[in-house]
Amino acid sequence: LQKHVVDPQKPTTNISLRMKQGRGQVVVFNTDHTVQDVRRYCQIELLLLGSSSTNESSSAIHNNQAEVVEFELLAGFPPKAIPDTTTTSTGQSQSNSQSLKDAGLLNSAIDVRFLSTTEEKRCR
Repeated sequence: LQKHVVDPQKPTTNISLRMKQGRGQVVVFNTDHTVQDVRRYCQIELLLLGSSSTNESSSAIHNNQAEVVEFELLAGFPPKAIPDTTTTSTGQSQSNSQSLKDAGLLNSAIDVRFLSTTEEKRCR
């Protein structure tokens, strides 16, 4: 997993992410980044937050060996879940490929609701 790269030559937007434990941060994205880019960023951050050792977690993320953290993104007021997939006008399903601009998420506040990890699910 790799975080997005911001191109300073393109328009940017600030997304306020509220993670678990009340931890918030403002992250800069290009307006043409996708919802998937935000999800990937949150996945990495949640893995880092949940790890007791940042070096171990960073190594696992870099080697694509990290466990999956399940979460959902909520935006707007009242907060509504940002779907994993969207349906186009032609009826086709798009998986997180909608740009932040097209999704109406420019300069927005997004809550990241932590659901579980694959390890927690195995223990149940």
